[in-house]
Amino acid sequence: MTRINSEGVHSLAAIVRAQVQALAKPVVTSTPTPGAQPADLKAAKRSKSEKLAARLARRVRAIDVEDPDAEAKVMHVFLESVLLAEFGDHLINDPAFHQIVEGVHQQMQGNAELAAMMKSAARALLGK
Repeated sequence: MTRINSEGVHSLAAIVRAQVQALAKPVVTSTPTPGAQPADLKAAKRSKSEKLAARLARRVRAIDVEDPDAEAKVMHVFLESVLLAEFGDHLINDPAFHQIVEGVHQQMQGNAELAAMMKSAARALLGK
């Protein structure tokens, strides 16, 4: 399999970090401030984040927390969900997409900082 260059891994890591932060933040409505984004754009971003959170929650619930590979499975589901949200649901049936997800997962596991972040996110998603 072709390796993803370090710039690509860092770009994907940035996407993952942004999604983790978006999922961790409660949705708060407030009055617009000067220079704020239009309401439609904010609603679209919130809707995308909410759809991702719902998809992720649904898929994580299907994973047995007692499974010794639960954390790895959760991270695989998380990466797959984030990448589908970012690049389009049409990729779900593409076998190459699943190879890419696996490759990204392996490369991120090879980076100590990202591996720790992934482990922490997996535990949080599993409710540990």
